[in-house]
Amino acid sequence: MPKIRHLAIKTEDTGKLASFYMNVFDMEMLHKDKDEGGAIYLSDGYFNLAILPNHEQNAPNGLYHFGFEVESGEKIVDKLKKINHPKLPKQRPKRAALCGDSWLRSGW
Repeated sequence: MPKIRHLAIKTEDTGKLASFYMNVFDMEMLHKDKDEGGAIYLSDGYFNLAILPNHEQNAPNGLYHFGFEVESGEKIVDKLKKINHPKLPKQRPKRAALCGDSWLRSGW
């Protein structure tokens, strides 16, 4: 059964928001970009939270995207095809392994 396992939030202060989630919800840091104010990835051991910089304000601050972990990306694509959905997800690049093995990305 597909499960939501990943959420990404855009913010102007990644360090401040990461500290909030670590201090209040006991999330642990998985990865932090070398650049100050870069992306920070947290986890509670099951759910991953990506805190992404929004310095250029290309998108509003807040929820940016979410990701499902699925047993078979092909089965999900087949279901989308059955309902004639106009946009189909693409296989995530290998770099996405930080968030899981079977993640799909969509252009929705």
